[in-house]
Amino acid sequence: MSIKIAVGSSDGKIIDQHFGSGNKFYIFEVFEDGTNQYLENFDIKEEDIINASKKYNSKKVRSLDGARSGSFVGGCGSSSQSSCGSSQSSCGGGSCSGGQDDSQLIGKISLLSKYDAVLVNKIGNRAEKLLVFSGLHAFENDGTIEEALPKLYTYLKRTKAI
Repeated sequence: MSIKIAVGSSDGKIIDQHFGSGNKFYIFEVFEDGTNQYLENFDIKEEDIINASKKYNSKKVRSLDGARSGSFVGGCGSSSQSSCGSSQSSCGGGSCSGGQDDSQLIGKISLLSKYDAVLVNKIGNRAEKLLVFSGLHAFENDGTIEEALPKLYTYLKRTKAI
């Protein structure tokens, strides 16, 4: 089994993009033996986010209100306990969403929904909850892609997330 991971990176080597403000993702497929293969660049444009957010009807957006109230469990602990060297977000109680409202976050998440996980340098609490609620795994790491991907795959396999 393999998984596809969208990695926020400006150069394809270092994980240096914040989820809310980052717009450049490198897509990798990670295989069971820990090896990975670069697939493509995915540059997200503002107009793509707007168009994707319009496709969500009001029922789907309302269903995400559980994420706003924090009434579901998941996501927050996943990034801080991952074995890929991530650390707990330093965003405190704030959203760290890069000033984006829910429609912008939902649009970006919709565009990334064809992948299994998102790996970024930092992600706000709200964005992380929305990603997890949408079925994507969310991880933070400030190292190299080469070091993080095999560890991330091992973590997902150990936790039976894949």
